[in-house]
Amino acid sequence: MILFLLAFLTHLCFITIHANNVKITNVLGDGNCLFRSFAVSLYDHDDNNAHKLLRQAAAETLIQFERDPAYDQKDNKQMKDIITANLAPGQEMDMYGDSIEQYAKDYVAKDGNFVGIAECQALAMHFNRNVALISSINNWVIVYHPDLKQTVHKNIPREKYAEIWKLVENPIVILHDGFIHFNSVQLQLDEEVRFTCELLGAELALPKKELYDTIEKVLYERIKQNDDVQQSLSASITLFHTFCPNYERRKAALETIGKYVKNIIAQPNEQKFLKIRMGNKVFEEKVQPVKGAIEFLAAIGFRLQKSVATVVQQQSDGTTTTVISNEPYLVMTPPNEAHVKDLCDQWEKAFAQLENGKSVQLKLFRDAKLFKPNENVQQPKLTEGYCRIRVKFPSGYVVQGIFRENEKFSSVRAFVAEHISFKQSIFNLIPAAPPQKHGRKQLREENNTLKEYGLDQSGVVNFSWDAETQEIINQLPDDQQPVFLLH
Repeated sequence: MILFLLAFLTHLCFITIHANNVKITNVLGDGNCLFRSFAVSLYDHDDNNAHKLLRQAAAETLIQFERDPAYDQKDNKQMKDIITANLAPGQEMDMYGDSIEQYAKDYVAKDGNFVGIAECQALAMHFNRNVALISSINNWVIVYHPDLKQTVHKNIPREKYAEIWKLVENPIVILHDGFIHFNSVQLQLDEEVRFTCELLGAELALPKKELYDTIEKVLYERIKQNDDVQQSLSASITLFHTFCPNYERRKAALETIGKYVKNIIAQPNEQKFLKIRMGNKVFEEKVQPVKGAIEFLAAIGFRLQKSVATVVQQQSDGTTTTVISNEPYLVMTPPNEAHVKDLCDQWEKAFAQLENGKSVQLKLFRDAKLFKPNENVQQPKLTEGYCRIRVKFPSGYVVQGIFRENEKFSSVRAFVAEHISFKQSIFNLIPAAPPQKHGRKQLREENNTLKEYGLDQSGVVNFSWDAETQEIINQLPDDQQPVFLLH
C-alpha cells in the first residue's frame, strides 16, 4: 500500500521531457494513466474525453474479441493469460466468471481502474497499429501486434528510445515505470524550416538542402536545352554564383576564364587559344571544380573533344615505349571572318554577365498559420536559430509566422502588414509577456532583433489598432471590416 501511495503521489503532475529526439510526457496518475498516455501519443493532448473514449474502446474491443468466432480457443486462452498476468493482487479471472467480456464490462470500462498490458493489446487491435511498451526497469520493449503476436527488443535504454521507430512499424509507444504508472513517448525530431526562391516560385517551399538540390537540377535541365543559347548562358552563370559561395575560389575561376575569353577576343583565329586542355593543372584546380564554369565555356562556343595522340618515349636503356594519350579538350571552331566582330562582342558581354552574376537568393518561408481562439496546437521544435512568432488579435485569433532569431523586429511588422486586408492602417504590437529590459510596452525599436527583444523565447505579441485607425474601422460596415489574409 505504501509503494502504491508513493507511486501515485509521484505521478500527480503533468510534465514533458525532451531528450534525444523523443518527448516523454508524464501524465496524471489517477488510474487512467495508460489511456491518458495513449491520448497524448495519438492526439498530442490529454483531456478527459480522450482518455474516457480510449478506455471505452479498449473495453469494447475485448468484448468483441470474445464474441468473434474468428478467434479460436487458443487465442482466447492467450488473451486470458495476458489479463491474468496484469490483474492486481487478490484479483482472479474467476471474479469475472472466467469471462473476458465480463472483465471488460466490470473492470476495464470503469473510470479510474488501473489497467495494463491486456488493454495495450486491445488498443493495438482497435487501431490496427503496433503498441510498443517500454519497461524502464530492464530496458525491454515488448511490441503488441494487432494479430495477437508479440515481439521483444532488448537493451533499449532511454537514450535509444528514438530507435524504436526504426525497429517497429508505425508504433504507439508507451513507457511503463515497472510498477503502476504509464507515460507517453513520442518521436520529436526538429522541424526543418523551409525556404522559397524567385527562380522556382513562391509556391514551392522546401528545406534548404532540398531547395538547393532542386535549383541545381532545374539549372542543369535548362543548360541541356541547347536550342536556347541565352538560357544556357544564364543558367550556367546562376550555377556559378549560387554553388560557389567561396569568394576566393570564385575569383580564381573568374580570372582564369577571363584569360580564356580575352585571348579569343584578341586573337579569335589563334589555334592555341581555341583549345583548352582540361588536364592542365590550372584548369583542374581553378575551373573544373566550380559548378557552372565548364557550362559557361560551353555556352560561349567551346565543345568537349578528346584528342588521341601517340607519343614515343625513349627509355634510358635505349628502348622506346609508345603511349597513346586520350586527353579531353575544350575546343572552339574558328569563327567565320564575317562574324568575328559580332562574336567578340557576344563573348565580351557574356563574360561581363559572368562577372556581375548573382546567386539565387533564398527567402525564409514564413509558413503563416491562423489559429482559432484558445486553440492549443502542439508543434515540433524548430531548427536552431529560428523561432515562431505569434500575433494575437483582439478577436482572440492568433496568426503565426516563422522568423530568424536575429531578424529585425521590423520583419514581424512587415509580415503582419502584408497579410492585413486594411492596408491604410497603423497598428501596435505589444509583447504578451514582458521581455527582459523592455517591459510590457509597444515595441518601437524596429531595428532591434527578435533575440534582443526576448521574442525568440516567448514569441507572442498582442495586436491593437492605433486610436485613429480604430475610429475609422468602427465606422466601416461589417463586410468591410479588416481581416487577416493567408496567401
